[in-house]
Amino acid sequence: MVKCSACKEEKARASFSKAQLRRPDATRRCKVCAKNQRQPLPAEDGTAEGIGSVATSSAQSTVQSMLQGALQAQLQDERGGDKREHPSQQRAIQEAFYRHEPPDVIPLSAANKNTVLDMIKIAVEKIMQRGLPPGVGIEDAAGLVGRLWDVLNNENTLWLTWPLLLGLGSDDKRKINSRFPPNRPANAEPLPLIHWLCQYKLYHATESYQGGDDMIALAIDAGANLKLKNSNGTTCLSFAVKYTSQFAVDLLISSGARVGNKDVFGNSIWKNTVERPDPGIIDVILRRCNDAIPVKDERLLLGRVGDSSFKFEVFQSVADHMIGVYSGSHVTTEDINCSIPVSWRALGVPSNEAIGTALIRVLQGGAEFTDYIQTGQKDSFAIVTYIDSLEWHHPVQQQIDIIRSMRDVIYGRWLPAVIREEIHETNPPDPDFAETSSPCPICLTEMSTVDHPITLYCGHTFCLGCALAYGKAPRLNEDQPLTGRALIHPIDGHLMIFDQTGDKRCPCCRRLFPGEFLTLDWNAQYRTPRMRFGIDRHEANEDIRGLHGPHTLTDEQLRFECRTIGTKFTGAREELLSDLKRVMSREFGHTEYTDGSGTLRKLSIDSDMRMELSATSSLIGGGENPLFLGHPMRGHAVIRIQIKGIPVMATLSHNSVFTIVPQCVADSFEMKTKPITSTQFTDVMGKSVSVAAVVDEFKFLLDGVEICLTSAIVLEDKKDFNMSIQLGMDFFQSAAWTRSSTAFGENLSVIFDGGHTKNNFLKDQPNELRYYSRDGKIARAPFVHVSHLSDTHKLPIVSLPGDLSTNFAECQWCTRMFPNDGMVEDKDRQLLFNRFYCDEECKSRGLAVRTNTPGHN
Repeated sequence: MVKCSACKEEKARASFSKAQLRRPDATRRCKVCAKNQRQPLPAEDGTAEGIGSVATSSAQSTVQSMLQGALQAQLQDERGGDKREHPSQQRAIQEAFYRHEPPDVIPLSAANKNTVLDMIKIAVEKIMQRGLPPGVGIEDAAGLVGRLWDVLNNENTLWLTWPLLLGLGSDDKRKINSRFPPNRPANAEPLPLIHWLCQYKLYHATESYQGGDDMIALAIDAGANLKLKNSNGTTCLSFAVKYTSQFAVDLLISSGARVGNKDVFGNSIWKNTVERPDPGIIDVILRRCNDAIPVKDERLLLGRVGDSSFKFEVFQSVADHMIGVYSGSHVTTEDINCSIPVSWRALGVPSNEAIGTALIRVLQGGAEFTDYIQTGQKDSFAIVTYIDSLEWHHPVQQQIDIIRSMRDVIYGRWLPAVIREEIHETNPPDPDFAETSSPCPICLTEMSTVDHPITLYCGHTFCLGCALAYGKAPRLNEDQPLTGRALIHPIDGHLMIFDQTGDKRCPCCRRLFPGEFLTLDWNAQYRTPRMRFGIDRHEANEDIRGLHGPHTLTDEQLRFECRTIGTKFTGAREELLSDLKRVMSREFGHTEYTDGSGTLRKLSIDSDMRMELSATSSLIGGGENPLFLGHPMRGHAVIRIQIKGIPVMATLSHNSVFTIVPQCVADSFEMKTKPITSTQFTDVMGKSVSVAAVVDEFKFLLDGVEICLTSAIVLEDKKDFNMSIQLGMDFFQSAAWTRSSTAFGENLSVIFDGGHTKNNFLKDQPNELRYYSRDGKIARAPFVHVSHLSDTHKLPIVSLPGDLSTNFAECQWCTRMFPNDGMVEDKDRQLLFNRFYCDEECKSRGLAVRTNTPGHN
C-alpha cells in the first residue's frame, strides 16, 4: 500500500502512475488527485492554451507566498534579524583517516629464499624468450633478475608474488590467470592475479609491496586475461584507474582491457577513476575511452531511496558524484568511516591541486552539474557553495579545505597551477608589442616607422593615416565593392565605410572604432551616451526596447522559441510572431498585500514582479509604485560558461546593471583590467558599492556561442557579495533576445526577459536560459539551482540611482561607457562627450594620436 500526499489515503500501487511512484512521499499523488491537479493540455493547433485559471491561480498563490516571505524578512531586518543557531556536529579528526608509513619489509626466510631464487632463474629465461616490455625501466636480463628479487624478497607479500613468479615462469596461461584470495581478510573473494597487480599502490601502503607498472607489463606479456571479471562485475581496469599510474592504465587499454564494462550496479570505470583522482589517468580515460563511455552521458549510482514498499535508484552525473565524494556529502549515515573513501585512508588525502585539476578535466570533457532533485539526498553543490556558513555539515578539517578549494575552482576563484600555466601560454600577446612590419589591414601595405603604426585597444594595428581616414570617411552604400578588409570608393579611391548597425567598427574584429579618430559630428550623432535598464553598446543612438524582443530574431530563432514554449512553429513569420505575442500578452491579474505601514497595496503579477535569478529570498519595495523581486523556487540559479577553455559556474541577474567579476577570478584567468572608480554604484538597498576596475575584454562561451562584454566591472573581493561571476544586464542586452524559464509552483514555470516583455506563466517548461545572439546563433544553458543553506540572504545587485545619462561618458580610446565621475578628464577639450578616458593609459594613447596629427580634434 502507498499513501497519497493529497487525499492522505493509502491505496494500492496500481492507483499511482509510475512517475508518481518515483516521487518522494511528500509529493506523491494518486491518479485521481494528480488528474484533479493537472492543467489543461495545449490546444490541437499547437498553441499554448494550457494557461487558464489554474495557471493564474497557481501564479497568484506563489506570489502571495513570496510576498509574505519578503514582508516577514523586512520585519526581521527592522528587529535586527533572525539569529538562528544550528546544533554543531563538528566531527573529530581521527588518526585512522590519515596515511601511515608502510610496514617494514620482512626479507624472505632462508628456506624460501633458495626456492625463490631458483624460480627467478626459470622466470627470467621465459621472459627473455618473450622479450622485455618497453618503457618499464628493465633493460637486460641482469636488470630483470634484480627487479624480480626486489619485488619477491618480502614475506608480507608472498601471497601475491609467488603466484606471479609461477605465472611468469610458465607457458601455461592458466597459472598467470589463477584466482586466489589475499593474505587478509580470510573471507575475501579470490581474484585473478592481474586484479591484484593493478592495486599496487594500495598494497605498497599496507604491505610494502614493491611491484609496479613493470609487473603488470610482464603479466600482460605472459598472457594475463584482461577481460576477467569479479563477482561484482569489475575488471582489472576498474582497480588500475584508482591504484596504478597513467602509464599502466594506458598499457592496459592498449592491450585490450574492456573500457566499456559496467559493474552489477551499472557503474563504469568512471566511478573509480574519480574517487581518488589522478589527473594523468583522467587524461588517458578522456583521450582513449570517451567515445565508448562519454563522461557527459555517464550516470553513477548514488543510492536507492523510498520507503519499505517502493524504492528507486538515484543516479548522478560524474561531476555531481565528484563533489559528493570529496565533500563527504554522498552518504546518508553520520558514521564518519563512510564519508572518507578507502583509497584516501590507505594512500592519504589527495591534494587540492589534484582534485581541482581532475574536476576541471572532467568538466572540460563534457560532464555537467545537474539541478538538485528532491530525493531526500543532500544537495552537494549547495554544501560546496555555502561551506563557510554551514554549521550542520562539518566533515574532518582536510575535507573542509578540499570543499573550499572545490568551491573556488567551480566558480573560477582559484585554479590549479597546471591550469594557470595553460591559460598563461594561450594568452594573446600584448598589443603594445605588435609587429610594425605586418601589413596594414586597410591599405594592405607593409608598415614602417614612418607610417606611425598605431595599435587600437582591440589589438589590431593600422597606419595612423589609414585609421584617421577611416574615422573621417562618410558612409558608403552597401553596393560598393570590398578591397582587402577595407571599403574603397571605386571612383576616387577614398576610404569609405558601411555598417548595418550605423556605427563605425574595426574592419578586422567589428569592435567599436575609437572615438578619438571620429569627427565631432559622428561622435555627436552616434556616441552620445544613452542608458536605460543598463548599458547597450550595440546601438547607442536607439531606444533599447526596440533592440530586444521576438521581432529581432531570425526565422530559425523564432521557430525555436515557438517550439520550445509550445506555440505554433510552422508557417509564415508574421503568423508565428502574432501567435507568440498573443501568448505573451496574456494578463494574469493582480494580487494584494499589506505593507509595513499597514497600507493595502495592489501588485500586478505580469509587470510589477521582476524575477531575480541570483536571489535566495524575495524583496519588496517602491512605496506607491511597488517593485517586487521574486526569487527562484528551488534556490538561486547558476549556469555554466567557459572562459579560456575552463568551465566556470556563473550566477545571473536581470537587475544588476553590469556583469560583475570578482577580483580573484580576474587574477586567476589573467584578465587585463584597468582601474575605474565611481561613487555612483549602489547595492539593492542603496548602499555605496566600490568599483575597483573594469575588465578590458571579458570573453566567454555560452553553449558554444562566443560572447564579449567590454563593461564587466571588478568589485572589491567580498565573498558574501560577489562570490562568483554574475552576468548582468549588459550580458542580457548583448543578445537579440533572451528567455529565462524557471519553476514557479506545481508544474508551472515563469518565463521572463528582464522587463522587455511581460512575465509569462506556462506549464511544463524547460528550466533554462535561452540566448538568441545577434548573428543568428542559439545557446541553451540549463539552470542549476542551489538550495539555500545559509542564514544570510544577499541580493548581489549593482544599481545606478536614477537616470544617469547626462553623467555618463564614453572613453575616447576604448569606447567603454561609465559614470564620468570615475573617469580621467581631458580639460583641453571643450565638448562634454569627447573629453573623457577610462584612465591615464587610455588618455595617453588618445593624446598620441593628436600629437602625431597636427590639427586633429
